[in-house]
This record gives sequence, C-alpha cells and structure tokens, in this order.
Amino acid sequence: MARSERSQIAHQFSTDLWFRKDARIYFDKNVTMIHGFWSQFRINTDVDESINVPVVMQLLRATDEATMDESSPYWQRRLAYLQLHRSLQVLKRIVERQRRRRQIDRSRGKGNSSIVLEIYSSALHGKMGNYAAHQMRLAKRWSLSLRESLFLAVAYSDFAGARMCAITIFYVPLTQ
Repeated sequence: MARSERSQIAHQFSTDLWFRKDARIYFDKNVTMIHGFWSQFRINTDVDESINVPVVMQLLRATDEATMDESSPYWQRRLAYLQLHRSLQVLKRIVERQRRRRQIDRSRGKGNSSIVLEIYSSALHGKMGNYAAHQMRLAKRWSLSLRESLFLAVAYSDFAGARMCAITIFYVPLTQ
C-alpha cells in the first residue's frame, strides 16, 4: 500500500511540475485568440519549398525574433519554436534538392544540416553560430514535445520550459 502511495505522490509531483494546473481553463477561455495567433503567425512565416533562400532567411529571422520576444506570452514563444523547426526542416529539403541538382557544392564532411546551420546563422546577422545551433536544438525539442498541439504549448509549465533550455544548453559545443 505504501508503495502505491509513493508512486501516486511521485506521479503527482511530476505532473504538477511539468504542467500548469489552470491550463485547461486558460486554453478554453482563450482558444480563439491562441488559434488566431497560430494561424496568422504561420501565414506570415511559413516557408515553402518553392521559395528561394534569401526569402527563407528573412522568414527565419522573423521567426527567431518571435522566439526571443519576452513581451509576448510564453505559449507564443513556444509556438514560434515549433514554426522555427518546421521552417528549418523545409530549408533542409531545399538544400537537399539543390545538392542533387548540383547547385550547392558537395564539400566533404559538410552535410545538409551543416549547410542549414550556416544559412540560419547568416540569416541572424551578427549572432554567433553557437546561438543558431542552440536555437535549432531548442526548436527541435519543443517541436517533439508539442507535437503540433496548441494545448500543450499552453499546458507546459515554466519548469518544463526551463528544463528544455537547460538540457539544450548542456549540448551546445563551446567552440565552432
């Protein structure tokens, strides 16, 4: 009996840390605003495989700025990370296509991900490559955690956000 109580307490402890208690209520009250933001943000920053790299760079810059906007609600920044990851995946497909067409050099030891990182870094004007690599990792982590769910963007707590950043920072290489 004590064992099941402990496991229940441990389960409650973990869910209380990772998820906001008022998430469902907040989401239900603001679902129209959340959905409206997400729809408009995707329209403004969506990357299509048919567009060229300079346009992709502008969209990446705008999305990156949204991830760092401390004046916006936490869930908007999380959705911006989701959009950043989606945009980087499209950019990776563009790079793959251009490599197959021999429009991009096939340098030894330089894969598609390295080229995407270079393009993203150059889109950020003046920010270091470590910053871009960190943002890419954080965007992927949020994308995997949110699974395209607007509710999860609202439901995850500040603790969850801090853990995402702490785990991601751990993997950022010191030199690049």
